[in-house]
Amino acid sequence: MVFIICYKLFLINLNMENYIRIKEGVDNFYYEEFNILKSEIQKDIKVEIINNSEFGDIGGRFNFLKQIIYVNSEQSNENMFLTLLHEYGHFLTFRDYIYKHKICPYEYGGNILKRELGAYYHGWKYIKSNSIKVSKKIWKEHHIQILKDYGVL
Repeated sequence: MVFIICYKLFLINLNMENYIRIKEGVDNFYYEEFNILKSEIQKDIKVEIINNSEFGDIGGRFNFLKQIIYVNSEQSNENMFLTLLHEYGHFLTFRDYIYKHKICPYEYGGNILKRELGAYYHGWKYIKSNSIKVSKKIWKEHHIQILKDYGVL
């Protein structure tokens, strides 16, 4: 009986160690992907890593007047990666608006739903065109949470 209990505890511990290794592997993957993506995006726009206290409890922000993307460092590597893609989607939406209308869109931030859907669409288009490893499900879940945070959903 004692042997069976010890054996079950051993298996539970082994499963926990495997779970931790897998989680750390995923976290390292997103850390590396974030840095690769950041290098690519910085060819178009400046990217700054900030901490939570600078902008409050947000994942990131695109400042179209300064042409800077801010990413909060106090979130998981996966969220930093998705946030950078999302904020770059805002930049791409902004750039397309200027190209199409030949004006600087100060009203760009007026409609939250339109703005966030633009970031979703342009971010996903960038993901697909560059073969970035993000599932449509994860991308949707990330944006649903953003819309919930804004109180739109």
